[in-house]
Amino acid sequence: MEHAEKRLVLDWNQPLRQAMFYKAVYRPAAVLRANGLTPTTKVLPAGLRFRSLRHTYASLCAAVPSISVRQVAGWMGHANPTTTELVYTHLHSKADHDDEMAALQALATTPNYQGNNVIPLHG
Repeated sequence: MEHAEKRLVLDWNQPLRQAMFYKAVYRPAAVLRANGLTPTTKVLPAGLRFRSLRHTYASLCAAVPSISVRQVAGWMGHANPTTTELVYTHLHSKADHDDEMAALQALATTPNYQGNNVIPLHG
């Protein structure tokens, strides 16, 4: 974080690199404003970091049998799938969690309704 804050201090003795300014200053400010946030707005609960969300996402993806480690590595931006395999797949032994993963997959599927069995709850 300290490294990122140092990049935000403009050194007027150096040329301003537009790409770096856009990435480090303009884009984050635009995202905050578009979402009605300020730099001091607490987006996540205390103790939860975006890195934790990234780790959870990658771990769950790596545990799905139909998703290859190579695919997860690509989504995570890892140059080497071995990194993904070492960091994220150690949490799950696929043989031990087949039932749980099937239940999670069932949540992602669209229900198949047969006929007109929807009952209105009001008026």
